Amino acid sequence: MARRTPLELCSLALTAVGADPITSFDAGTVEAEVAGLWYPMTAEALLSAHYWSFALRRSSLARLNVDPPAGWAYAYALPADFLRLQAVGTATADAGVPFEVRGDQLLTDEAVVEITYVRRALEDDWPGYFQDALVAQLAANLAIPLTESTARADTLARVGELRFVRAKQADDQGKDTRALKHFPLTDAR
Repeated sequence: MARRTPLELCSLALTAVGADPITSFDAGTVEAEVAGLWYPMTAEALLSAHYWSFALRRSSLARLNVDPPAGWAYAYALPADFLRLQAVGTATADAGVPFEVRGDQLLTDEAVVEITYVRRALEDDWPGYFQDALVAQLAANLAIPLTESTARADTLARVGELRFVRAKQADDQGKDTRALKHFPLTDAR
């Protein structure tokens, strides 16, 4: 599937609601205004809702030169594109490091840390299955402001949930399965 612009994704969602597509977010129409308000929040919420393979990134963190809050030895700056944390590790451990996320900082007792996190991936990085789920979720969010129909909103919300599940399944099919080699239940056999 071709990568679509925010305007195209919003127009697809608007047509799913039964509204007219838009040619600009500054068009001065109710559709353009409502789509412009809902699009960024819906996209970020959907990106944050799952550990999408296209949005995962691993990064070493820069230690901050500040006194961390009581109970922690170090504070680190989270990346600017950070949305959601998947794991915190060190040079000797991929995960299992005690930590706390507070605002734009990661607090821990480790002197050096790496994180795996969900980033604010740009539209050019979104595969078709994610775009499809986003359009469905955006349509559900736009339904009440544009149609005032709770029945239509409920129907579109069910479609959005189904497409979200399908998108997660498609995304998970391409993930690394090496971690499954050491699953405790299969090791016990």
